[in-house]
Amino acid sequence: MKSCIIIFPFFAFFCSCSVSHTLPAEKPLLPHQEEAKWWIINSVSKAKNDKDIHLCALVSMDFFAGKKYGGFFFTTWSEADSSFYSGFQNSGNPELQLKEHFPVSITANDSVSGGWSWTMKRNNTNLEGVLNKRNSLTISPSSFKASLDYETQKPFILSPILVAPNAWIAKPLNATLSLETGSTSTSVGKLFISTFTGKTVLFGRAKKDFVTWLDISLNTGDHLNLLFRTDTKGAVIVDAAILSDKNGNFMLKSEIEVQTKSVRIEAGGSKPYPLYYSINLPGSNINILERPRMQNQEVVNNKSSFWMGAVEVVDPNTGVQQGKGNMYIFKQ
Repeated sequence: MKSCIIIFPFFAFFCSCSVSHTLPAEKPLLPHQEEAKWWIINSVSKAKNDKDIHLCALVSMDFFAGKKYGGFFFTTWSEADSSFYSGFQNSGNPELQLKEHFPVSITANDSVSGGWSWTMKRNNTNLEGVLNKRNSLTISPSSFKASLDYETQKPFILSPILVAPNAWIAKPLNATLSLETGSTSTSVGKLFISTFTGKTVLFGRAKKDFVTWLDISLNTGDHLNLLFRTDTKGAVIVDAAILSDKNGNFMLKSEIEVQTKSVRIEAGGSKPYPLYYSINLPGSNINILERPRMQNQEVVNNKSSFWMGAVEVVDPNTGVQQGKGNMYIFKQ
C-alpha cells in the first residue's frame, strides 16, 4: 500500500510533464528567438441566441537591426447586430517567453499602446489588447479580452502549408469563446491557428499582389484553408490548399480552382480589396462562392492597413449558406 502512495504522485507528475513539454513536431507553432514569426488565430462560434460571432487576430514577432518588435491586430463581428470592433498595437521590445514547456506567451507593456498579450496553453489560448475602433468610428480606448478553451492537446496536430518559407496550420479545434468588448459573451465553435516564418509569405508577396489567407468551416464538417494571390487584373494563383475532415485529417489539394468574382471592390477603407471569390474543388464536390458578411472590416494602420474579418460561403446557384469563416487580405 505504501508503494502505491509513493508511485501515484510520481505517475501524476510524470503525466503532467509529458503533457506540458513541447514535442519536436509542435515547435513550428511556437515563437523562437531571432526568428520572425506571424500567427493567425481566428474562430467562428455560435452564441446562445443562435447568432454567430467571428474573431480574427494576427500576432507578430519580428527582429530588425538587433531589436525586437511585436504586433497585435484583431477584429470581431457579431451577427446579432452587425457590430464590428477592431484594434491594433505595435510595440518595441516585447517580452517573449521562450520555454520548452507550455504555456508560451508574448507580452508587451507599452505606455503608448496600452499593452497586449497572447498566451497559448495545452487547453486554452488567451488574447488581450485595446479596442480603438467600432464600425469604423473612433471610440474611447477600452479593453479587449478573448479566451478560447478547448480539449487538452497532447500534442497539437500540425500540417505544413508551405515548406520554403515555412508555414503551418494546426488541426481545427472545437472551442468555447469568452469574448469581452465592453460586455462579455460566450459562444461555441471552431478555432483555427496557423503560423508563418518570416514576412515573405504574407507581406513580401503583398508588395505586388493581394495575398489572401482563408479559413472556412463547411456545413459538411470539413474545413478548408486557402493561401492565394490575386493580381491587379483579378488573376489568381493558389499557393496552398488544405482540406481537413471533421476528425481533423489533413488532405493537401492541388486541383483547386479559385477565381475573383469582383476584381476591385471598394470596401470603404484605406484601399480597395477583392472580396468575392468562387472556389471549386472538382474531386471533392465543392463549388462555392465566398463573400464578406460585412464589407468594411479593415484594420487601418497607415500603409500597413489590411482587411481581416467575417466571411461566408454560399451555393452559387441558390445562395444558400454552405459554411462560414474568416479571411485576411494583405496589400502593401
